[in-house]
Amino acid sequence: MSKISNAIYEIHHMDTIAARDQWVNQIHPLVKFVLTITYIAVVVSFSKYDLIGLMGMVVYPLAGFILADLSFTDSLKRLRIVLPLVCLIGIWNPFFDRVPIQFGDIAINGGVISMLTLILKGIFTVLAAYLLIATTTIEKICYSLHLLHLPEILITQFMLTYRY
Repeated sequence: MSKISNAIYEIHHMDTIAARDQWVNQIHPLVKFVLTITYIAVVVSFSKYDLIGLMGMVVYPLAGFILADLSFTDSLKRLRIVLPLVCLIGIWNPFFDRVPIQFGDIAINGGVISMLTLILKGIFTVLAAYLLIATTTIEKICYSLHLLHLPEILITQFMLTYRY
């Protein structure tokens, strides 16, 4: 399959998933949009050394995938594009951040902890965006942007970029 055919198939597949008749898909799009933006803001706000606190943020994507009856392997296919970029950025943290962090008797390089938190933040934000796209059609997302009083030109540009 050519790249264009594959891209068109992916867009139609996501539209089909978002248009399913499930209760999660029937939730008002503004609620899902605000929840996703809030979740992403909370995930990004964690400190670069707060790996344990960040692990608690796995609840939203996990519950979302279970409630929406979505395939986790499909989302991992989409993560394969973003994850190497996040890893490439995070791989340099152990070299630049040499602050030792104590865990009992063990001292760990702070760069390793910050690299892991950066990777988890990237995974969680992409999964949250995937949950929004997989449970809400693009028209409903644009409608929620309209309800938030974003300029019509931006909403139209967003819709046209997605479609074409």
